[in-house]
Amino acid sequence: MLRNISRQAGMTRMRIACVGGAPVSPELLSWYNGLGVRLTEFYGLSETAGLALLPSQGGVGDSINTPLGDAKLSDSGELLVRGDHVYSHDWRDGRAEGRPVAEWFATGDSARLESGRLHITGRNSDRIVSRAGRSVMPSEIEAALTTSPFISDALVVGNGREHLACLVMIDYESVESWAQRGKVVFSGVGNLARTDAVRELIGREIARINDRLTDPVLKFRLIERKLEAEDLELSPVMKLRRSYVSETYKDLIESMYCKA
Repeated sequence: MLRNISRQAGMTRMRIACVGGAPVSPELLSWYNGLGVRLTEFYGLSETAGLALLPSQGGVGDSINTPLGDAKLSDSGELLVRGDHVYSHDWRDGRAEGRPVAEWFATGDSARLESGRLHITGRNSDRIVSRAGRSVMPSEIEAALTTSPFISDALVVGNGREHLACLVMIDYESVESWAQRGKVVFSGVGNLARTDAVRELIGREIARINDRLTDPVLKFRLIERKLEAEDLELSPVMKLRRSYVSETYKDLIESMYCKA
């Protein structure tokens, strides 16, 4: 069936399929592999003329580890690059100012090295440091949470706190289908996130995913409104905007740390 979809979409004539901007989930990679399309992930920034790292043969998931020039990790885990592909001048006060070619450029992205492969884990500025001093990249936990078919997106919080918590945006289509099969009573799709049954469903999903996380999510709250593309909480790719959501829902976040 997947091959038929590929043929109807014209993908059988595709020679190269490239993607960048954010890590691709293993599930999506598997889906395209089923279509006979091997997605190739690239990593880069405007300051690196578009590309900085290329995928290696046999790389999977978020593994992108062949630098165009030089690359290394700083002591804090930030990815540093240098080479001819890195920008050479800054435009300041109406004139160009050169920068040393041998100087390392800090990308602002965190990465980890496993078995000789680099894995981009998220923006360094998003890093969470718990009250106990443990450093966590929320994007890795959020990616794990969104493997649930019932979770469209999640925003993990906990900087300076004793435990991790998260806000959850449910996948309304999947949750509605689940609710109808289970004969859950709800008044309109937009009210699904307000039902006890859905809160319990998401709680079970998070508990299941926690089993494979080093840093589990101990509390959660649902965003109880169905967000649309024009809502400020969402980015153009329908992902939660971290800074805006953190500020807008600060009372909801605080409720996860109140000691009753």
